[in-house]
Amino acid sequence: MTSLLRPDFATASAALVGNAQRQNLARLHTWLVDEVGLLPGETVLAVSNYQEGSFGRLPNHVVLVTDQRIAFTHDGGLRSIPLSQIDATRVGLRTGLVNGELTLLTTGGEALRFKKGVSLAIQEVAEYTIHGAAASVPVPAPDRPLPRAPRRSTEPSSQGAGQDSVTGTTDQLVRAHVPGAQVLRVEHSGSDHFAVFEVTEAGDQGELLVNVVGRYSGTLVCGQQGPLAGFEVSASGPWSLTLVPWGDVPRWRGHERGTDSGVLVLPAPAQGLVSATITYRGFDHLAVTAHGADWDLLVNHVGAYRGQVRIPPGTEYLVVDTTGPWEAVLD
Repeated sequence: MTSLLRPDFATASAALVGNAQRQNLARLHTWLVDEVGLLPGETVLAVSNYQEGSFGRLPNHVVLVTDQRIAFTHDGGLRSIPLSQIDATRVGLRTGLVNGELTLLTTGGEALRFKKGVSLAIQEVAEYTIHGAAASVPVPAPDRPLPRAPRRSTEPSSQGAGQDSVTGTTDQLVRAHVPGAQVLRVEHSGSDHFAVFEVTEAGDQGELLVNVVGRYSGTLVCGQQGPLAGFEVSASGPWSLTLVPWGDVPRWRGHERGTDSGVLVLPAPAQGLVSATITYRGFDHLAVTAHGADWDLLVNHVGAYRGQVRIPPGTEYLVVDTTGPWEAVLD
């Protein structure tokens, strides 16, 4: 079947090794080329199969990513979305030995889910999509400096009872007054898509904080763009949200490990030349940002990573945004 495919299709679909997968791709190939309307010089980079719906359908739909867009067949036909409309920082990827699931979020807030694709193929689609989306939209500077976190004592607060926690098992609007930057602990033990949005004081949907498929246990910072009225949770499994006072967040003493997002609070604002070595052993997107009076993007990478980064003077805490095992060591 490979000889029937356009050369870039043949290379991009190398991970689809099953006879049924190859036959299905060959069947859709010409239609895809015509309907997607590939431009001269546009190259197909990765192709995967996936399943639409929960029951009764085989994973015989196709999702492909080029150097300009992502396109996919579905029960209603075909969609094509420019990479510039994909949020490169919010990608959910869950892989196993055989199958994988990928969740993307458009800049308009729409979630795109591709499940039961061949694990290696779906990873390649994720990687090229993230790289392409990140390259097509440069990281903008904030319109105004992000709010400083409240000044914190060097010792944990004794007010552990002050932590506010809410649990649920399905979609829910959580009302909570968040006056500014605050630490949020998020847990999810379900197997399906899970997302958490901020809700602004005006009642509008704010920043997307979590967007994953499957289990998640991470710590992040919410309210960095201003006060919040609460959170909007999209889920179909057990979850919890816990607002943690800054004084209850453990201080980063020089060596920290995690498996999902984390917040590393320095004992005191960074002074002089300070560096750290960041190691990541996962397959997803890794972003590390430094926060103080302003913020800096220290790491923006897809896949395994190890590197030394400079922590800007005045940094009060780092935020590690990812899904997968990571380690941060002060040099």
